[in-house]
Amino acid sequence: MENRILFIVNRKAGKGKIGKNVQKIENNFKKMNYNVTTKYTTKENNAKVIITNYQEPYDIVVACGGDGTLSEVVQGIRETKKNVAIGYIPMGTMNDFAKSMGMSFDKFDISNNINEYEVKHCDLGAFDDRIFNYSATFGMFSKASYSADSKYKNKFGKLVYWWLAAKELFDYQSYNVKAEFDEKVIEDDFVFGCISNSKYIGGMHLFKNESIEMDDGKFEVLFVRKPKNFFHTLKLALKVMNGNFKDEYIHYYQTSDLSVKSNSDIRWALDGEDGGNVNNVKLHNLNRAINYIVPKNKKKMYFSH
Repeated sequence: MENRILFIVNRKAGKGKIGKNVQKIENNFKKMNYNVTTKYTTKENNAKVIITNYQEPYDIVVACGGDGTLSEVVQGIRETKKNVAIGYIPMGTMNDFAKSMGMSFDKFDISNNINEYEVKHCDLGAFDDRIFNYSATFGMFSKASYSADSKYKNKFGKLVYWWLAAKELFDYQSYNVKAEFDEKVIEDDFVFGCISNSKYIGGMHLFKNESIEMDDGKFEVLFVRKPKNFFHTLKLALKVMNGNFKDEYIHYYQTSDLSVKSNSDIRWALDGEDGGNVNNVKLHNLNRAINYIVPKNKKKMYFSH
């Protein structure tokens, strides 16, 4: 009996050039004795809708797109409670999650070598009753992740994010936040908050501790207090970007559960997408809640978009 793959492709991924490679990827899967059904997505939440509406049985879903496409697939799998593994062809601009998981960036690797891949368990995050795959952030730099125009992302790539992020060094908002977790309480005016299950955020290798795992049941939690002035802002931004959290203005913790409260609405980003305005939220780590297939040699990385 053939193994069955549901192949979900974001047509806009990879600067819109992935379409010409789809047939080759399908043929590679077929040579490996997989039956492939391909579905295309171009609009928001469509990947999730495809998963929830698809009635035929399948063993693996392979997502081809960016972090947002993958997040939608994960939400669909969770909603339908399907016991299937997820493969990923990262074709986005930042591909934070793929870097953290040690996935291949060769668009043909998974279809050529899927029988040499292995299952990797991974945590998910619950944001009240919503699911996120790897990050929930607010404040400085968060808006850049979801406000960048796709037309400019396809043309200029990461430069668009960096330009928008740089502008926020001059114009940012602080939020009075009370965070509670593990019998700790921190309360202050913060310009950035990040609750993550990823070593990379916004293309930056923020969490470099070798002990950090994607299935350890813990979030990486980072809060940055409101700086004194522009030069202090720049100093703190450089520290965070380099994964240096040794500063009284930077709070870094690991925890499984926390609540974040504010007197005003906070605009969140979930997996780099707009998460809406929330002033009181509980976050919970769902330990080993999803399965991915990844190269056995996870250090073998490709960059051949």
